[in-house]
Amino acid sequence: MTPPSYAELWKAMTPEERREACGDILTASDETSQHERPDMLAALCKALHFREKFLKSQTADKVAGWLLLRAGQPELRKFQGDLLRAWLLARHGAAIEHFLEAQGIAHDGAFLKDAPPPPEEVALRKGIRVLYEHCTMHAACLYLGFTLASDDGGFWAALPAAMSAESLDLAAGLVPNTEH
Repeated sequence: MTPPSYAELWKAMTPEERREACGDILTASDETSQHERPDMLAALCKALHFREKFLKSQTADKVAGWLLLRAGQPELRKFQGDLLRAWLLARHGAAIEHFLEAQGIAHDGAFLKDAPPPPEEVALRKGIRVLYEHCTMHAACLYLGFTLASDDGGFWAALPAAMSAESLDLAAGLVPNTEH
């Protein structure tokens, strides 16, 4: 299974989910969002030909709207994973925590704690079933797709097999409004 790209996941989000993501990144308190936000806002200023001081003087809703207009364009496309992560944490953080807890993975909020061993397929299958209980199929697939797209080190290597064993079709689940 080839992991989806952040761009593919961004396109799979509904317009409302994308709008929420653009607002969520502006208020996200996780370390990664705080680290990426200045670069993303600088790229937005450059794309809109705005000065940073002007952008900072605007309401979060206005900035989120401008971000939404530009998020699919080349100069901001590299931040789509950050936008998706902020949305997942803000809108589905509790479901992600349940997913991790079902597998016995120590976490702080929805972030892995320490360096746990990679989960095995059986544990992942249990986590997937718990994830279904706490969010829509679409949101679950966005999270699982994000997890696969983010997995450079192979921590989630057993996830594709677990998804297959659970008869989860990621592509079908990424279609908006797909429920359990």
